[in-house]
Amino acid sequence: MCTDMVKRIISQYRALQGEVDMRSALFPGNELDEEALILSRKLAVIDAWIGLLSDEERFVIKRHLVDQVSLSLLVIEYEKQWGPSQARHIRTLKRIQKNALEKMAAGIEKWKMASQIEELFQIKHKSEE
Repeated sequence: MCTDMVKRIISQYRALQGEVDMRSALFPGNELDEEALILSRKLAVIDAWIGLLSDEERFVIKRHLVDQVSLSLLVIEYEKQWGPSQARHIRTLKRIQKNALEKMAAGIEKWKMASQIEELFQIKHKSEE
């Protein structure tokens, strides 16, 4: 699985979580339906990927891809998180993000789970469209 696909999937996190929360609010106490179970599985997969990362990588991925914070604001947040002596430039944060995405994609390939993830997230290849 390529890093672009991992990036696109991670960027869906907030929307997926919002749908799970909305279903819980609308149907409290009800057992989860099939769609809610699939949404929960998708979130669990993304959480597992993020769990592979270092604290620094996790911070960049969560704040930039999940929370959609711009890289220029992320530079400021990064400095607040780790202190002025650890300040980073935008290109460094991009490199951290790229390395994190590569680490996640490598994990997917290592455990031979690409086809299951593609099925779960209903990813179609260009030749299938």
